[in-house]
Amino acid sequence: MYNIQKLEISLLRYNRKLVKIYRGKHQPPATSIGGIYSNYKHIAHSKELKSPIAHKLRSLLLTLGQVGSHSVHCNNAIGSCCEVHVANGLILKHPTQNNLNIKSITFTKARRPRTNQYIKRCANCLYIFGNEK
Repeated sequence: MYNIQKLEISLLRYNRKLVKIYRGKHQPPATSIGGIYSNYKHIAHSKELKSPIAHKLRSLLLTLGQVGSHSVHCNNAIGSCCEVHVANGLILKHPTQNNLNIKSITFTKARRPRTNQYIKRCANCLYIFGNEK
């Protein structure tokens, strides 16, 4: 079983790679995060959400508005946050997707890849995933 401390270390390595990949081309993504559910782990960064999108996650996102548009809660595009990408990756990896409880995903703290500073969860993500633990 993977633990959150090991995932935090993996996230720091992931961020270093992101910064190297984007160096001189574009700004690295705004945020990155890791998540664990059961024996599954996933690390991702903020970007546009593309298919496949787990049905369970899509249904929750649609309660905020159209995926890709801005919600009434915050200025971030619905579905573009790193938390959403991690949740989607974990749901798609999980053998019993319908039984996965999205609010039971354990996340690392979101970080800014360029500086590794912690970033607070946005209002959209608070609505979907609950408060940070």
